[in-house]
Amino acid sequence: MKRKSIYLALATISLIALAGCGKKQVDYNVTETPGGAEITEAADNPQAIESEIPETLNYELVGKMSTIRVNATVKLPDKYTQCSVVELGKKSYEDADIKYYADKIFDKGSYFLYMPYSAEQIAYCRDKLNEILEGTDDEELRHVIEDGYLINIGFRESYLTGDEEIDGTLKFNTVRPYPEDADIQEFTNMCQIIGTIDGQYYMLVFEKNDINYHMYLHRLEDYSIQEVGAESFDMKLTGNLCEYTQEEAEKLARDYVEMLGYGDLSIVKSINAEKAYYTVENATGEKNYAQEIQGYNIYFGRKYGGYSVTYTDDNYCRYQGFGQYSTFDGDPEWITITDMKEFIRVYVDNNGICEVDIVNPMIEESIATENAILLDFDSMLQAANSELQSYADDYKNSFIIEEIELGYGIEQKDGKTSLVPTWYFFDNSYGEDRQHYFRHPCLMINALDGSVLYRY
Repeated sequence: MKRKSIYLALATISLIALAGCGKKQVDYNVTETPGGAEITEAADNPQAIESEIPETLNYELVGKMSTIRVNATVKLPDKYTQCSVVELGKKSYEDADIKYYADKIFDKGSYFLYMPYSAEQIAYCRDKLNEILEGTDDEELRHVIEDGYLINIGFRESYLTGDEEIDGTLKFNTVRPYPEDADIQEFTNMCQIIGTIDGQYYMLVFEKNDINYHMYLHRLEDYSIQEVGAESFDMKLTGNLCEYTQEEAEKLARDYVEMLGYGDLSIVKSINAEKAYYTVENATGEKNYAQEIQGYNIYFGRKYGGYSVTYTDDNYCRYQGFGQYSTFDGDPEWITITDMKEFIRVYVDNNGICEVDIVNPMIEESIATENAILLDFDSMLQAANSELQSYADDYKNSFIIEEIELGYGIEQKDGKTSLVPTWYFFDNSYGEDRQHYFRHPCLMINALDGSVLYRY
């Protein structure tokens, strides 16, 4: 079966500059790629032809070491003929942002600094946490504070070095929770704040290093979240209904993200989320581990026209302590700092907003081109098959490609970060549910010029 055609450049067309009237020029001239033509806007190309994109592909590549089977559906954006190339710049979090967001998020007068890394701060935090214990009947909150935060304070207290510099103000502090002679590197700049939102206690964490910036808000509860569902929900099947429908949860998340000042991002994925927790099983106090689907993880990304950032584990995983080591006393290869992609994740459960993750927020700098013309599908597939064949020749790892999706990818080139149309090839490494949290592309091809953005 064939899809509606899209306009594509002839392989024989001479090089034309990728530029619209008054737009910044972006050079995508890659002469070694299939077709050999520079990307241009559809309106600038009077010799455009139509090329059909199939709905499914079914073939195999037999290599010297393994076989790669392509048995895939081809997924396109709703308006896949309308694609803008967008240049972005990274926005860092600074000291002033910490107080700005704390004032915006927490109930007035409720928040305090939680940086238990000096004797003074440890004593202060211990007193504040004990005040919370004395004033609450919430057993889950009591458990979190008694078995988590108070124990953590005691742990930090045992490692005090006497030269801590945290002064109690809301700012990024360089945290070293272990003695200087410990075989652990210095942590990223960090600030942690505890306060209430509508009377419920939350922690707000800021952390950054040379390349990553992270703001994380979470309710003080004893839980961990595992994503289990796909974008099409039916939570009634589980018997553990969230009080909110998917639409209501998405509205809550969207309103909250807009309140924080990120209204330029759109919802690109919603997933069922399972809460893991312990329950008291019997009179002896023995605990039983349980899991229930209780809410939704809602992800935000950039969307222009019919294109949005494509959901992968690289874009949308929750990283704890991601790339947190920013200085090295020894071997710089001791840990790799990953430049993470921009995303916002909001977890909504029975009580509303439970978690908010904001990683590496970006700023739109310019629309480099509108209606960029795509490399014809056959030439793109030729480039993809060349990479896959090379992999099958070199590695003993057979797999099946189950989905090929066209969306936005991030290209970093010549000091610029751009959203470009990208073909994603997803394999079956993580099971049948292709919308699962760990969906990982085995290949990413720039849809403008056929260049490889990623191959594992």
